[in-house]
This record gives sequence, structure tokens and C-alpha cells, in this order.
Amino acid sequence: MITTALYAALLGLLFVVLSVRTLRLRRSLRIAVGDAGNATMLRAMRVHSNFAEYVPFALLLIYLSEALGANKLLVHALCIALLVGRLSHAYGVSQLKEDYRFRVAGMALTFTAIIVASSYLLFAGVLARNAASDHQSGRSSVRADLDGPHTAYGRFGARVPRVLRLR
Repeated sequence: MITTALYAALLGLLFVVLSVRTLRLRRSLRIAVGDAGNATMLRAMRVHSNFAEYVPFALLLIYLSEALGANKLLVHALCIALLVGRLSHAYGVSQLKEDYRFRVAGMALTFTAIIVASSYLLFAGVLARNAASDHQSGRSSVRADLDGPHTAYGRFGARVPRVLRLR
């Protein structure tokens, strides 16, 4: 099973919870569009929209890292950071008397997941490209030999130098 799929499902359910919460609040406050100057409505809208802004992109980066052969523990850590970060952010921003620690922790965890996954993809791409160019030019080294003993195949047949794999 693709690890990211489990967390995508959990995050999808959280998105539905945030959506229903926002819809119920709209109904109880009789606000069809916008926030009508109501601070509670504005906070519910921002929690929902902030989730929608960050989660799909973060999940895509984590999934691509997993597809290139990232260690399962790394993928779990990134997904847990994203999930806990979004829960923390949602709780913090939802409070009228906001405790900014929850908001800050939530964004820090979310940004950490995005930065680490992006960095993994950059380094995996650079090392794979260097390995491919070394292989095509006839040079061979432990890190550059794509078909040698130091190469692993990630999910979906992607070639990933073993130096990038933490398994």
C-alpha cells in the first residue's frame, strides 16, 4: 500500500469535517456568502481555506518523494507532521481568544513537511541526473552507476541511487 494514501484519506476526512463545520456555522448564523463581519465565521472560513491551500500541495510533494523511493519512516514522519500540523492550526485559529502557539506549531509542522519533501525531491533529482550523465559519458562511480550494486529501484520502477534511500 502506498503510505501517502492512508494519510491522504485521513486528511480528506478532516477536510470534510472542517467543511461541514463551516456549513453548519453558516446555517446557524444565516450567512450565505462571506463572513458578514462575524469573527467566528471568518475564523471557520480561514481554517477551511488554509487547509485547502496547503494540504493538496504538501501531499503531492510527499507522494512524489515516496514514489522516488523515500524511506517509509520519512514518509510517515512527513505525513504525521502534516496531519498534526493541520489539526493544531485548525484548533488554534478556530478559537476567538486564540492561543497563537497552536497556529504557529501547525504552520511550522506544515512548512517542515513541505520543505523536507521538496528538498528530498531536489536532491533525488540532482543525484539521479548526475548519475545518468556519468553513466552516459562512460564514467562510473559508486554513486553514479545506475545499474550497479549501489542502485535501488523506487516505486514504479524509478531508479534511485542508494545514497538517497534510508531503508
